[in-house]
Amino acid sequence: QERYDKILALKESSEKKRAEKRAQIIAKFKGAARAAELKKNEAEYQAKMEEELAQLHSAHAKNIVSTIKDHEAIKAAADAAASQLEELKCIEDDQRRALEDSLKQRRDREKNKL
Repeated sequence: QERYDKILALKESSEKKRAEKRAQIIAKFKGAARAAELKKNEAEYQAKMEEELAQLHSAHAKNIVSTIKDHEAIKAAADAAASQLEELKCIEDDQRRALEDSLKQRRDREKNKL
């Protein structure tokens, strides 16, 4: 009986050790699976952030191009306005000279009358 009890105790101890070992292996695999999942999630997040950054760079580049075009249009309009202003100054100068000539001719005629 004593021998039978020892054998039974050894068997129970062996089964307990096997169960503990099995639990450790399962825990190790679960930990490895969780680590793999975390790595996968991190890689997906990183890819998403890189895509958003690329979109942001693209939008920024489009804004720069648009701003440059706006500046070019404003400069062209300012150049056209300056050209028109110069033409108006020339017309004004011509009209002033014509008026001065007309006044001078009138004075000369009035002098000649006297």
